[in-house]
Amino acid sequence: MLRQTYGDQIFGKAAVHDRSYVDPRAAVIGTVIIERNVYVAPFASIRADENAPYMIREFSNVQDFVNFHAFHNVRHTVGGKEFANYIGRRCTLAHHSEVHSAVIRENCFLGIRSSAVNSVIGANCYIGHHVLIENAKIPEGRYIASCTHVNEFTDFSSLPEVPDKLRNFNMGVVEENQKILLKYLAEAIRF
Repeated sequence: MLRQTYGDQIFGKAAVHDRSYVDPRAAVIGTVIIERNVYVAPFASIRADENAPYMIREFSNVQDFVNFHAFHNVRHTVGGKEFANYIGRRCTLAHHSEVHSAVIRENCFLGIRSSAVNSVIGANCYIGHHVLIENAKIPEGRYIASCTHVNEFTDFSSLPEVPDKLRNFNMGVVEENQKILLKYLAEAIRF
């Protein structure tokens, strides 16, 4: 459901590529740019009502009950443009995860019930389940084990690289969600 209930002039207008699918039970509010081949599952809440856009790049998936919001005055510059939240290409935001004033670079997995708050996560990272990342800049290719708390006081050089057995995990999830996306798009065309 693309909500502009209060008028586009207040929160802005969502732009969803016609090759993406936003489940009708999801809420997309405000200036949210959703590129092609993005799947937004039921009950996701993408609420861009802080006067700055959100970007979700192509081939990413936003699973059930994922929540997006941002602090009113926090912005991240990516590619010369300011965003309150930015999700790179081929990212997975697993069930019940939260993105709050964050940048998640390309090919990242954010695990179930994990949160990225006022943080930047480098490309090719695997973030386990129930992880809290706040006020942090995670280097590229890092692994954060489940039930970990990472913040600005963490020694980022001590974070291990993604282990071999998980290196392609996210791509498998992305591929499965692309199959789901195609089924939803085919069904939408029938009606």
